[in-house]
Amino acid sequence: MRPAVTMRRALLAVSVLAAVTCPRLAWADDTAAADALFVDGKTLMENGRLEEACPKFEASFELSKALGTLLNVADCRERNGDLAVALDAWNRALALATEKGDDRKTYADERRAALEPKVPKIALDVKLGAEKLAITLDGKPVDEAKWGLVIYVDPGTSAIEVLRGDTVLDKKTVEAREGETKRVAIDLDAIAKAHPKKVVRPVEKVSPAQQYAGIVVMSVGLAGMATFGILEGVAFAKRAEADGEGGCIDRDEDTTICSPRGYELAQEAGDLAEIGQWMGVGGLATAAVGLTVFLTAPKDEPDDAKAQKATATVLPWVSPTGGGVVVWGRF
Repeated sequence: MRPAVTMRRALLAVSVLAAVTCPRLAWADDTAAADALFVDGKTLMENGRLEEACPKFEASFELSKALGTLLNVADCRERNGDLAVALDAWNRALALATEKGDDRKTYADERRAALEPKVPKIALDVKLGAEKLAITLDGKPVDEAKWGLVIYVDPGTSAIEVLRGDTVLDKKTVEAREGETKRVAIDLDAIAKAHPKKVVRPVEKVSPAQQYAGIVVMSVGLAGMATFGILEGVAFAKRAEADGEGGCIDRDEDTTICSPRGYELAQEAGDLAEIGQWMGVGGLATAAVGLTVFLTAPKDEPDDAKAQKATATVLPWVSPTGGGVVVWGRF
């Protein structure tokens, strides 16, 4: 036989052996762990440490699915006062024993029947509303199919919550005692109305073009007003030069006598002053228009805020001694 063939057959044999052996090893490990947990649970329970023993039995059962272990889970939980949990465990043990044809089903049924009347029960009498809300009992969701039916709980204080999504809208506590059935009225319609939903309205996206246009127009107006200031300054200087170098003197209120040079300077001063005034008036009006355009530009806002949007009116004014703007509206 060739060496290569021999090697391939050897590898195949090892692979088959591994495939058969690995599940058995895993099963053996689970069994050993389940046995160890069961022994720990028994020891703890014999020493009265039920709070520690019960989880050991439950972990052991998850690994072994052994009926005997499940019977110990039920017994441990019942002794610890976890009556609803114990009743569920007895029911599961009865079902498993019946499935396996195990004689211990009679024992499980007797223990279940003896415990059932002692377990506290809560029934949720729910009044529906237009909005669909969720209900939890001790942190666990209660399906709508169980509303109105009795639900087994452990003795003590049980918490009932009504939720909208993750938000708790209403909370009640009920003291559950052995053998008692408590009915709790829950009015979902009233709870929903007492906590109205916050309506988030879509924000309307608008173009900033009008704001930009307002800024540009205001800039032109401000430039005109600046030009007015410059021309007025130059005209004042010309007038001062006419009074000095040009020899202009006021004979009376209506008559001024100037040299030819002074007359020329005074005329230039007057022309510049008049141009400056027109530039100032035009700049003021243009700036007022730009401000109005800017303030009344639409902004990103919810639909219900449109009625509250800013409105503005700008009115420029000019007098022989000055000028300005009057602005009024809602901002």
